[in-house]
Amino acid sequence: MADSSLVNKYVRSLYAVAVDLKMEQEVLRQLNELKEVIFSIGGFRKFLKKMTFLKCDGALLVQLLKAELDLTEVVVNFLETLRENGRLFMLIDICEAYEVQLNEISGKRRLHLTFARDTSEQEKQAIKKDLAEVFGEKTEYDIQYDSSLIDGFKIQYRSKILDYSALSRIKRLRSAIRRENDEN
Repeated sequence: MADSSLVNKYVRSLYAVAVDLKMEQEVLRQLNELKEVIFSIGGFRKFLKKMTFLKCDGALLVQLLKAELDLTEVVVNFLETLRENGRLFMLIDICEAYEVQLNEISGKRRLHLTFARDTSEQEKQAIKKDLAEVFGEKTEYDIQYDSSLIDGFKIQYRSKILDYSALSRIKRLRSAIRRENDEN
């Protein structure tokens, strides 16, 4: 994790430019595309650190991202600034902080729901209704599936995870049995 005060300075600067150009949502969309591409690289944090220290490779990375994702000049200039300042390694943290700031300003919240299996629309709506009572009506949801959970679901909001899966219950039970065996 990068220095949060430095991340926030970059986020505020990027946000100010985006507001001036009335491009806040477009910048967010492009930052999310950048995150997806970077996440697809195995060992992406190590890769970004390498790109930070090898400035010529960092420049090539920025050029490739610009061409591949058809990035606006705002985002390209932002990437160039990070590269020139030796801060490309902060890219993911800045992308995530920008989204958080934009959501806070608009009053939106984004929850990531992970279900163990494909869930009926009726079940999803019931869960979303319950979550809206806690998080508010402006809550948006990213839904994915992970069969390793066995049954149930997980909710992620920012860095907090609420795990209601069968897998987590099994792990807690296994831990309790081990503690009991250790005590005896």
